[in-house]
Amino acid sequence: LGLFIPSKYQEIVEVQEKIILEEYQTVVYKDKTGKFIYARGDSELRNFFLPPFCEIVKQEWSTDLRKEHTSVDLVWKFDRRPSYMNYEFNCRTVDNVELCVDVSFFWSIIDVPMLVEKTADAPGDTCTHARSKIIQEVSRIKLLDFLEKFNEIIRGACIDDPFYEERGVDLISVEVLRFKCASSETDAILQDIIKETADRLKKKERQKGENEVALSRLGGEIEEEKMKKELIELKKSHLKTEARIEGEAEAMKLVAFMEKTTGKDTATMDLDKAIKMFLMLRKLDSVEHLSKGSNQLMITPNDVNLSVGQIFPTTKDDKGF
Repeated sequence: LGLFIPSKYQEIVEVQEKIILEEYQTVVYKDKTGKFIYARGDSELRNFFLPPFCEIVKQEWSTDLRKEHTSVDLVWKFDRRPSYMNYEFNCRTVDNVELCVDVSFFWSIIDVPMLVEKTADAPGDTCTHARSKIIQEVSRIKLLDFLEKFNEIIRGACIDDPFYEERGVDLISVEVLRFKCASSETDAILQDIIKETADRLKKKERQKGENEVALSRLGGEIEEEKMKKELIELKKSHLKTEARIEGEAEAMKLVAFMEKTTGKDTATMDLDKAIKMFLMLRKLDSVEHLSKGSNQLMITPNDVNLSVGQIFPTTKDDKGF
């Protein structure tokens, strides 16, 4: 359209900027009848000029750490993306220990119309309600119980509460950033307790690691013994097989020898003589096997049924000697 240049009878009353929205932003304005109009960045009405006689809806959101409305931001573009918000407050345990707790809320806007209609300070209302719920839970437990499971206590008090959804927001998660005692003397005792607890957990983790190493070593030894057992059983099986094969071979030799010596067609001696001859041949085989090695074998005449007279026969002289 080009640059606008007023004539001598025209007066510029107001310069209005064009409203440009991102995909995640929503703007609310009131028309001349007071009706709320919602313009979303993901709709066709994402770039527009504010119509005549209309007014942008703005809210003052608390930005101070304790959400006491001492510091505020003027919000008119509502960002629907999830974001983090820190909050600090005091609470007291059942054993009368006052704590200063700093938490972090991860939250998002899920329904802008409901948010605009139900609250004028979404962060302030969210934190104030969460503080009320947390104070109720902490007032029922002792300090040591709070130290052991403070995140569980905080989450249980805040998550899945319909209060937030009724105001168009979603409280996704809550984490405790830090906490301390309001009294300096009590805080020093608390730090000693935390240190002792950390040392105890450290020792437990170290002992757990040593136990895991010992169990791993023991498991390796057990597996090694199992493999040794399988190896011994396999060797025994092979030895049995070899012994059976050798026994069958010896049996075949004996059968063949007996058939040749005592058979009907080739009988040359009776059964007793054949057995004695077979045993004598086996002894000769044993002696031959031993003679080939480096071992020394001492044999007496009784062991081989041998006498000197049989090797060197003598004749009696005239005197009878």
